[in-house]
Amino acid sequence: MTTLSPELQQAAQDFGAALRQHGMIQQYLQAVSALNAEPAARDLDERFETLRADLVARQRAGEDLPADEVQAFYALRKEVTGNPLIEKRDNALTMAKGYLANVGLDLNQALGLDFVKIANA
Repeated sequence: MTTLSPELQQAAQDFGAALRQHGMIQQYLQAVSALNAEPAARDLDERFETLRADLVARQRAGEDLPADEVQAFYALRKEVTGNPLIEKRDNALTMAKGYLANVGLDLNQALGLDFVKIANA
């Protein structure tokens, strides 16, 4: 791994701090904080993500998923999509991702680089 110069490291930290202060990122961070402050909503979100990851992994491994487990997943998903704290977090995440994608494009253009191609090389 290449060591960054102190100046470049400071510039990257300043850039990250500036991004963190943007309204869309702040909305996302506040939505995450609100969700984490509500144990029932946080538990629901965690149970859903754990079940989703388990079912996806099993399906990718070629396992036929039992109908009752699939139905349990859909029931849990309905609860998750009806939870206002989770919905607010997910909407804020979508907006933050869009903002960061635009920042990335602007950065690529300003520097004349394509970081996605560089990262995948």
